[in-house]
Amino acid sequence: MSRGGSRFIKNETDARNLSNLHGIYFDVEISDEEMKALLAYLNSGFASEVVRRSGRTYSSGMDKIEPNEMEGVPVLDPRNLDAEAVSELAGLFDELRAAARDEGETVEEIVERIDERLESEL
Repeated sequence: MSRGGSRFIKNETDARNLSNLHGIYFDVEISDEEMKALLAYLNSGFASEVVRRSGRTYSSGMDKIEPNEMEGVPVLDPRNLDAEAVSELAGLFDELRAAARDEGETVEEIVERIDERLESEL
């Protein structure tokens, strides 16, 4: 549930998520770089719109999507991308994380770069 769109992060700690966060668990093997490429996709403007349309929007502008609704959201499979695309998207995800911590470019600028890169893949 959010007003500012969905946000997907990589939990690199042993922290557990509470009920206000949901986790994604893979049933396939993917590399760390492929996971970052997937996270770049999930944080893109394109994926945000797909997720928003799969859930519901309240009159106050609050978007909400349930875990079972997320199951029907189409997702880019990073294993089907060439190595260059995976590497570039993974790098953009790293830049996005840095920007979220107020370093360098704004988050919006990096999301635009992710969207541009995804246009050539989708």
